[in-house]
Amino acid sequence: MTPLAVLDDGVTAGLFAGAVGLVGDRGGIQFLAASGHAVADSTAMTPETVFDVASITKVLGATTGVMRAISDGRLTLSDQVARYLPAFRRPELKRIHLGHLLSHRAGLHEWQPLYLAAHGRDDVIDLIADIPLRYPVDSGRHYSDLGMIILGAVLEEAVDESLPQYLLTTHERLGLTQTSYRYNGAATAECDVAATSPGDAYEQQMIRTGSPYPIIIDGGDTPPGGWRRHVLVGEVNDGNCFHALDGVSGHAGLFSTTQDLWQWSMSLMAGCYPDPVSAPFLRPAAIDRSLGFAALNDLAAGPGVMHAGFTGTRVALFPQSGVSVVLLTNRLHPGPAVPDVEPTWRSFLNSAMVLLGLNHD
Repeated sequence: MTPLAVLDDGVTAGLFAGAVGLVGDRGGIQFLAASGHAVADSTAMTPETVFDVASITKVLGATTGVMRAISDGRLTLSDQVARYLPAFRRPELKRIHLGHLLSHRAGLHEWQPLYLAAHGRDDVIDLIADIPLRYPVDSGRHYSDLGMIILGAVLEEAVDESLPQYLLTTHERLGLTQTSYRYNGAATAECDVAATSPGDAYEQQMIRTGSPYPIIIDGGDTPPGGWRRHVLVGEVNDGNCFHALDGVSGHAGLFSTTQDLWQWSMSLMAGCYPDPVSAPFLRPAAIDRSLGFAALNDLAAGPGVMHAGFTGTRVALFPQSGVSVVLLTNRLHPGPAVPDVEPTWRSFLNSAMVLLGLNHD
């Protein structure tokens, strides 16, 4: 199956309103195409469509920012969080260092609706520090939004800049032009924005059911500004980022395009940071010890790393072969279902390998 057929099949099956896919290597972009709609029955998806990349922010933003800060001598992976955030000086938290946050081994809860009890960066940090650890520190990998929120705050303290400003200059150095927090939502013929979910309905369900994570926050049942009920276009989907952190966080909030993600991938793989810095991030280890990324070791392009986003986004880097694969979908739109795009992603990866001549159908 061709990469375009994979996109078209996903649209036809109703897994997402639309998608943009990209396959590239050191020779350039080898495939780039769009299928379906950015906004259902309204705006067609194009290769230039801007997406809320959701948790890809964790690597595109916080992890890359940390790589730069380590390269500049402002951070080390062994730095304790308590060095930068006084709220983490509690005995059970003092052991946590940056490596724990990046490998999701800090023991923090996976998710909580922080916006029910806190607003603003400092209040959110204090709240996270007050929540008892869910797991012993370094006892296992437990993917945590809360840990990446804290990582973003540590980065701001270490570089003495806001995340938007620091990441703006970081991304400019890497050649990115369409990546930012708090995209202004002004869709034009040249730059449209993909819709995500019908408001906060999914997070309301998470709170109501306690699934997939038990809720221990005690702060009411409605954000101070109320629940969003409109289709989200150009405002961050993630509730903690939107309601509690004004659209800026280490765990979510960035908007980007397939071409910027490819440029970012190629810049990292080309060694924009010294090898001792990039090696712990881009040389995949077992998934429970990888830093920032998840390991991806079963494809013809060689050992790789990848990250996914809840809105239906995926990116993979294969440093050995210099291959980058990006799939951006708006699977939450029009809702209310949350389709599984993992089979589409695997099919797209396999079609990319065939396209590049790395394996055969």
